Amino acid sequence: MEQVLNNRVPDRLVLLQFRPSWGVQAYLRFTGLRHHVENCNFPSVGTTGELPQLRDGKSLIPKKDIMDYLLQKSNADKSLSATERAQAIALRSLVANDLEWALQWSYWGDNEHY
Repeated sequence: MEQVLNNRVPDRLVLLQFRPSWGVQAYLRFTGLRHHVENCNFPSVGTTGELPQLRDGKSLIPKKDIMDYLLQKSNADKSLSATERAQAIALRSLVANDLEWALQWSYWGDNEHY
């Protein structure tokens, strides 16, 4: 559910993030949507209390709704067949649910990075 903000309306999307939101950034670049990335110093910055968030005009889209919002705004999957769409959904799920933990371990658990 998006929230309405009372400040000025930017002419492009703004991705607010604490650490890189690679999936959202890649999708924004792939679709050619005009956007800007703002890095925040704390992970709980923002009205919803978690990052990333996407600002579109006066609307603030929370983390869990960003990809659905972008799919409605500029659907890069529209030319895919039903099978290809299902594969794209499965791949997004794999990255979000499984590979994210591997990346987190690599960052925090591997002595080379700690």
